Amino acid sequence: MMLNLRLRRPRLRLVGVIALALSAGALVPADALAQGRGGGGPGGFGGMMGGMGGGFGDVLNPSVNSRDLDRYGDILGLSADQKGAVRELFGGYQDQFRAWAEKTRDEMAAIRGRMEAERGQRGEGRGAGEAFNAIRESFTRLRGEREKMEQVFFEDVKTILTPEQEALWPKVERTRRRETTMARGFVAGENVDLFRVLERLNLPADLRATLTATLDQYEVDLDRALVDRNKVQEEGISNFMGGRFGRPDEGFDMEKAQKAFQEARDVSIRLRDVNRRYARQLEAQLPEDRRAGFNKAFNEASFPEAYRESAIVRNVTAAMGFADLTPDQRQRLTELRDQYTRESGPMAERLAKAIEEQQATMTIEQMMSRFRGGDDASPVAQARQARREQERAYGDKVRSVLTPEQIERLPQGDGRGEDRGGGERRERVEELRRRG
Repeated sequence: MMLNLRLRRPRLRLVGVIALALSAGALVPADALAQGRGGGGPGGFGGMMGGMGGGFGDVLNPSVNSRDLDRYGDILGLSADQKGAVRELFGGYQDQFRAWAEKTRDEMAAIRGRMEAERGQRGEGRGAGEAFNAIRESFTRLRGEREKMEQVFFEDVKTILTPEQEALWPKVERTRRRETTMARGFVAGENVDLFRVLERLNLPADLRATLTATLDQYEVDLDRALVDRNKVQEEGISNFMGGRFGRPDEGFDMEKAQKAFQEARDVSIRLRDVNRRYARQLEAQLPEDRRAGFNKAFNEASFPEAYRESAIVRNVTAAMGFADLTPDQRQRLTELRDQYTRESGPMAERLAKAIEEQQATMTIEQMMSRFRGGDDASPVAQARQARREQERAYGDKVRSVLTPEQIERLPQGDGRGEDRGGGERRERVEELRRRG
């Protein structure tokens, strides 16, 4: 099925939706796909297209930083002299990258200016094919140049290694691949890094040592699945940028695009399953008193939207520290916190299940509908609404326990729970004052 865009500028949003789908997360993280309509913010559709057409996302940022080098140095066991040599090489890499980025920004500004001029001359929406080609060619070239600089830098680093250290280089490569590409997740749970999950638990060294064999095998199996997934993602980007699914001025072949999208989802699910398999193994190896904490951290990493710490918990925790909190207030807040904890668990599970089922059956056309805001009746949207209503109700209960002055001292809301900002907070405080 060919979908003709007829060169209308608003329809160019479809370009970004298809690019997002075919890259399956290589351009944006998983939560942007799960959240539906992206709007113009940095985490949604507008941010993605702004990155490709305006600033080309992270392409103009260095792909290596000093923290990376510290970690790799620890893996390799670099000496003080070797670390000094690496810093010198890194300084040269940074100088080269800055010069390249400055030159590239000028080129991008020229391209944008040319595109705007052509649009003004030809009329709104015309010249979509030329714009698509300009973005495609520039994006492909920039990514290649950036990757080449990184490759040359690491080849230079390898020249100062001993044979024993060079034998450890594959571990550095696996670590780097995990840390730099895991976030490209398309399905919930595939971008979980079990190394980081365990770091959050602050396990004693002797307990962590008992997990070494499992973690070593996890690193290898994860990397194998990660390589496969990244390959499919890169092919999706390459095929889209190469016009293999069509162009804005010629129409897109949605059947080909959907097939590629399904292939990307399949490899993402396989990567997710590696994480889940090893999470079960690690849980079984942990002492009983550590398992609940591990599962909580794993769920939060897999479904951050569903299992994130809510504004209710943050507010109650903060209020418990108030010096002017009375014993009666403390008891009532404790009861509310315990009740909320019991009731919010099933709500989180409902949302996580809905997200996973949606991602398993999502099509490109459904993604387009969600980005247009046509997602209100989906199980995910309903679960989110139920969650918001629950948090709003508990937010009112928490505030009813506190005085207006105490409410003023609560943490600022993050816009996702019952506390949606200072305006709503002030209105509620004023209402309580009027009642008092």
